[in-house]
Amino acid sequence: PKQNDGNLCLYLFECFFESNQKEGKGSSLFLNIQHEICIESCQFIEKQESEGTIYIEPDCGNDPQQSTIYINDCLFKHNRGGKLSTIYIAPSKSKTVMISSCTFEEDEGGIYLDSIQQNAEFIRNKMFGIKVMPALTIKQYPEYEALVKECIFDSCTADNNKCFDIQIIDSRKYSYSYEFSDNIIQNNAAQGHTSYFGSIICNEKIFTLKVKNISFIN
Repeated sequence: PKQNDGNLCLYLFECFFESNQKEGKGSSLFLNIQHEICIESCQFIEKQESEGTIYIEPDCGNDPQQSTIYINDCLFKHNRGGKLSTIYIAPSKSKTVMISSCTFEEDEGGIYLDSIQQNAEFIRNKMFGIKVMPALTIKQYPEYEALVKECIFDSCTADNNKCFDIQIIDSRKYSYSYEFSDNIIQNNAAQGHTSYFGSIICNEKIFTLKVKNISFIN
């Protein structure tokens, strides 16, 4: 939606999207609004190839407002997101991101957070059989915090960084805290340096990187 020049909040609850087809940005949803976005208990099934099943341009207009993107308790299954994953969030200075308790099953990519300049949290998400793209891609500026916690990465088969690809963008500013904890990585066969099951690339100015209580199974 782009009503009222994007000057609105958007709440989607218990909506069902199936077999949507659209060329370009977002086969199911393309969002470019100023204020809060909340997508909860929705299902997105069998979308055709496009630039993301959900495509969000967070910074709307010349004066984007500080707010939050919430995506919670949603199901994504058999979606073909092309090169931008199932959920793609474009570069942003205005919105924090919280994605929690979502399930991704056999999608072409899971979550792609592109060059964000705010905090981000990914908690209790389940990634099963993600292919083509990593299950989780984060590109983030270092002066903000990120948390990846209690997530499951199972049987992911992207060409490289099968489960996660986390990159701290080069900057003159110092990093705060990045935490990758209490996650399960299972049934993901790495194949040497050309095909890791995941990577975390930090710049030299990061303050704290916490990697703890990670389970590797099979």
